[in-house]
Amino acid sequence: MKQKTLQFLCVMVIIFLRIQIFPYLVAYLAHFPRPVNDQWYLFRMVSIALVGVLSIIVLVYFGKISIFQKNKIDKKNTLIFFILSIVYFALCIFLNNVIVTQNSSAIAQDMQSHSGSYFLYLMVIDGCLLSPIVEELLYRGALMSVWKSKGRDLLFSVIFSASLFSILHIYHYDWSLVDFLYYFIPSSIIAILFAKTQSIYYPILLHMAWNTYAFWGLIQWLISNPLY
Repeated sequence: MKQKTLQFLCVMVIIFLRIQIFPYLVAYLAHFPRPVNDQWYLFRMVSIALVGVLSIIVLVYFGKISIFQKNKIDKKNTLIFFILSIVYFALCIFLNNVIVTQNSSAIAQDMQSHSGSYFLYLMVIDGCLLSPIVEELLYRGALMSVWKSKGRDLLFSVIFSASLFSILHIYHYDWSLVDFLYYFIPSSIIAILFAKTQSIYYPILLHMAWNTYAFWGLIQWLISNPLY
């Protein structure tokens, strides 16, 4: 079996675990809490971290560690980062003003109905740090490095990566083309950023920056109301 095919299969197994297996395992270990609580969220974060570890193992095993090289953080790539970041933020702000996804509604409901003392803190840590790092390692690093970053391979890897990223966020809800495009379009920009810079740091930074912006109201509230 070719290395390219084997890497692709390994990544797809990790994505299957992340989307299908781990959510049910987390719910089982936390005894299917309703409303969700701290224990559930801790198990969830552990499962996400495990996905990150598996993604790094794939990258190391298949020799794709060049995406971690710091010498790729240069003026040219940084300029690309800032240009695409402006486009990304403008697009996401527009989409946020016209679309409310099922995933966003579920997060808002969990924020209001949770039963844990540290739940909102865990949500901020996950949303602003853990998930952006892990999702970029998986969907950009491990997945997109299967193909070359030019020509048809580049186009396919951008579309495929953005599609799977979008599916991650809508899989457990009713199918909605609007919801799919809501995640697909911004994800395509991050995928292009990774393809152009060949550095994992820029996509992670942009993803973290946007999520922090999205959670900023909650962060301010938690600072003003410690342990609420």
